[in-house]
Amino acid sequence: MKRITIFTGMVLASSLFCQVMQAQTTRPASGPSPDEAVAAYNSLFGEDAKKASASRNPKDWQDFANKLLDAVKLAKDSPVLQGVFCDKAYDFAIKDRSGAELAITAMKTLMDVLPDRKAEARTKILKALEMLYQTAPAAEKSKAGETLLAEYVSLIDDRMSDGKSADAIDLCRKAQPLAAAIRSDRAAELTAKLNLAVAIDKVDKDIAQLEASVKADPKNAANVKQLVILYVVNRNDPARAVGLIDSAGDEAIRIYVPLAVKPAADLAETACAELAEWYKSLSEKADSLGKPQTLARAAEYYRRFLELHTAQDVQSLKAKMSLETVEKELAKCVAPPISKTVLPRGAVLAFNFDRANITLKDGKTYVKDLSGRENHGEIVDAKMVESRKGQAVDFSESCRVEVRGSESLNSMKELTVCLWLKPTEDYTEFGKWKNLVVKRDQFSLLITGGKAFGFRLGKREKTFDSPPKELKKDTWYFLAVTYDGKKAIIYVNGAKDCEAQLDFAIPGISSSLVLGGSKTADWVRNTFVLDDVMIFERVLSESEIAGLAKK
Repeated sequence: MKRITIFTGMVLASSLFCQVMQAQTTRPASGPSPDEAVAAYNSLFGEDAKKASASRNPKDWQDFANKLLDAVKLAKDSPVLQGVFCDKAYDFAIKDRSGAELAITAMKTLMDVLPDRKAEARTKILKALEMLYQTAPAAEKSKAGETLLAEYVSLIDDRMSDGKSADAIDLCRKAQPLAAAIRSDRAAELTAKLNLAVAIDKVDKDIAQLEASVKADPKNAANVKQLVILYVVNRNDPARAVGLIDSAGDEAIRIYVPLAVKPAADLAETACAELAEWYKSLSEKADSLGKPQTLARAAEYYRRFLELHTAQDVQSLKAKMSLETVEKELAKCVAPPISKTVLPRGAVLAFNFDRANITLKDGKTYVKDLSGRENHGEIVDAKMVESRKGQAVDFSESCRVEVRGSESLNSMKELTVCLWLKPTEDYTEFGKWKNLVVKRDQFSLLITGGKAFGFRLGKREKTFDSPPKELKKDTWYFLAVTYDGKKAIIYVNGAKDCEAQLDFAIPGISSSLVLGGSKTADWVRNTFVLDDVMIFERVLSESEIAGLAKK
């Protein structure tokens, strides 16, 4: 009997495979349209769907949902068809609390196959988590509430990063009663996020109104000046204001806005000193959104001035005292969110080096971890330069970013590492390995001439090098490596470059993670710029990596 059952299951799976393949091949390589995908679903599963809908047994709904998720794996060449399967699986699984986790799985799968529908999928995940919280037994209520609250906070950050401050405000106000009900420690965090979202929303509306006014009357100096200040202070985007400076009727704006567009490393000593004072004065009148950005700018220019002005004189003392004051004020601020790519799920570390994410404390420079996992980094011997968008870190000489070991970084069973890289010299000589990302005795991602990229596991028990290629100086490349415990894949600019079977478990070791510089003598100095460094505790799909490479 057991053999018959197994054989029957294999026949059914084979039949389903053939049907799904037929549904995919009735359309060109671009795949079916949304209407055709629904029609294909009805053709494949219409009768099963009717039976499941007619049943009052939650197990029947969940069995059908699982069947649809199995079909997702078979329809890998048709993301639109996969999306329909995920949607229907969610609809059946969410009918009962016992299927809520399965419903969440369906939406996570949808995010993998159709990243553009991430916002919709996360809203549905929120609904499933709300169901689990509302129906949780008293003993599990607090834990379910914290899980739901964490999803709210993550969604709020996503909406703010997407520039949808009004949506973020709505989510904050929905989450606050929950935080109060379970007496969560995150209540104060929610209040801060709400205040920030309200400030951003006001600035968005003010900018839109002023842009319309300036377009209608470009000679109104008062409106032009106000718009320039919003761009410089609240948007931290002086480049956007350059075209307006001659109409603002303000000499300081005319002089300093063009200078603020340039990287601090390219400015002369006097320019750094004057920009530092100008941004410090702007911070004194800035609101909660603009204050941390103007203070961060002022601190950057003061530090650069002190690098260039080596004399121990009155100017040096004044700059040091001003820098100390700025750092203290900056430490009190809540940094605004950075407008950036919304992270795929599973992020354990995400560094974007724009000024809004850099803080100063006790003379040290820190970068905020945007993944929400609190893996913040200290930038040692910081050298900030202009990036593709915003600011990046030049890892020349001894510059590095150090991150303490944590549970989220130490216990990964699989991983994805992504980053943007710009070589600052031509890499042609083979064998001179340079550190990109190193988690000691666990994994490392490297760059060299000749072989281009290298991936290491453990204490170099397993190594994998990409084929030879040329990397051009001062050109940005998007690099990613995935590892599922068996196979490693390297991607360059969103496309698969090479892969290797390594079959090696990632060691669970408590060690620090370092970007860039190494203190060991057998490694050469680094000559590259990095930005948007991300680490995930899962393998990202090809479509997710391709999506990140386009941002």
